[in-house]
Amino acid sequence: MCGRYTLRDPRGHRWLAEVPQDLGAPRYNIAPSQRVLVVGRDVDGRRAVRVATWGLRPRWLPTGRRAPINARAESAAEKPMFRNAYRSGRCLVPADGWYEWQAREAGPKQPYFFHRPDDHVFWFAGLAARDPQGRATVAILTTDANAPSARVHDRMPVVIPDDETAKAWIDPDATDSTLRELLVPVDDGYIALYPVSRAVNRPENDNPRIIQRLTEA
Repeated sequence: MCGRYTLRDPRGHRWLAEVPQDLGAPRYNIAPSQRVLVVGRDVDGRRAVRVATWGLRPRWLPTGRRAPINARAESAAEKPMFRNAYRSGRCLVPADGWYEWQAREAGPKQPYFFHRPDDHVFWFAGLAARDPQGRATVAILTTDANAPSARVHDRMPVVIPDDETAKAWIDPDATDSTLRELLVPVDDGYIALYPVSRAVNRPENDNPRIIQRLTEA
């Protein structure tokens, strides 16, 4: 799954040049229900940066029902919760890292930080939908973990590794077979990981200290 992530350089990709001023600060602990950046297509098919709330809430979702933050890539196209967003709301969620928690035989779970070795921005595959008030909401797709990630957790976000793949994901004319080919674990060498402090467990801890490597985990 993906329950927290980072965007330390919100303008770290040319597609993010028009990031809103209030979301231009580095973020180290993005949490569900917060406002996040997404990249999709406007009505004319042009790429556009938008702001969405993390937690998918389609217009029909009853008040009080949980808004999912993740969707399983294997079943999103068929699940009633996600299938409309899969069909017409595919988007990109810019990130440059995320956190997963490793279960232990005893004691609390140990968080790990996942990132590109060069720390550049990448994309999560996202699904977007409008809530009853017309506001954009988003969920992040997940898939089976690749070999390095599986040491920590059996699921990982669907990472879109390059611009050509990103264009294909948000192409409104993409075929179902093409889309399914994109929803696979990223190559083992694309992501590095290391343990970090459990300070990340608290969303208010949003500073560079929480991504520092923990020497004993």
